Amino acid sequence: MTKAVAQDFAAKLRIVAVVLDCGTRKELCAAFRAADPRTQFEVERTQKWLQGRAVPRSGQVPAEIARILGLAQGGAWVSACSPEDFLAAVAARRGLDPATIGRMAASWGGAEPPTTVAPSRPVLAGNNHHLLGRYACYSPAWSPYFAGQLIRGCLVLEARGEGIAATYTERLVGQRVGFQGSAVATGRSLHLDMREPTGGLPVFMSTFLPGPPASVLCGVMAGVVALSHEAKPTAGRIVMVRVPAGGRDPESDNGYMPATPKAIDADLARLGLVFPAGATPGEAIRQLFFRRPPEALVDQVSDEDQARLTQLMDTAHLLIGSLA
Repeated sequence: MTKAVAQDFAAKLRIVAVVLDCGTRKELCAAFRAADPRTQFEVERTQKWLQGRAVPRSGQVPAEIARILGLAQGGAWVSACSPEDFLAAVAARRGLDPATIGRMAASWGGAEPPTTVAPSRPVLAGNNHHLLGRYACYSPAWSPYFAGQLIRGCLVLEARGEGIAATYTERLVGQRVGFQGSAVATGRSLHLDMREPTGGLPVFMSTFLPGPPASVLCGVMAGVVALSHEAKPTAGRIVMVRVPAGGRDPESDNGYMPATPKAIDADLARLGLVFPAGATPGEAIRQLFFRRPPEALVDQVSDEDQARLTQLMDTAHLLIGSLA
């Protein structure tokens, strides 16, 4: 075994780890163990392979890699090919950008996390590259002037450094409103913390964290009403549908829209989404919002609520102060 051969196999293995969405050596081994309980992937052995200190002694491991990635070239080719050819073949088979996968693989470390509970961390693009892309966003309108309608926005998730940057935009009566921030993962949930760059107005979203291909993100959004006579703290549900590669730019259609299945279906079709005959995506999205009473579409705190409780609580504190 030459050092170059070992380093080449290590580079290929990092590509495998990125494509299989594995953040650690344990996760990589678990992915192969799930496909074949007799796999030779185990943590200590895999660590040596990733460090370029050894290569598999049999053809079983390259064959497993070819099988789990769906490569028609087979295990012998996986062993003999260059990392560049391997990357090109894997990217083509999975419909991924080879340059992006290559950058992620180059920085993939695979170290195991500490045993103590760690705080929430930014979503690593190398472990969650399947989230990257553009999403058309549907949520009940918060503005009282458009009550009962939907607001169609756009979310873009893109790699930035080791994390994922998030940009959410809406169009309110012809005015573009944008929020920028980052994505944070905790368990199986995804959290987006963003702010309007000029005034710092924040908006927060929390959704399920789906596996590939991350076709839809379902969750809640919280902030304050921008188009209203008062800035009411507000929360409501939101559905974000991935736009296929080559599809229409979702931001071009941002704005208020009727909350009808027909309008939603038409919007999805403009974005390039194709569904099986008889499918009713617009109705499914609408039901997520409107299966509750109309007054429960969004949850808002009014200035009357604030004033009523302020008067009550202020009185208590003033009495405590007078007795001190």
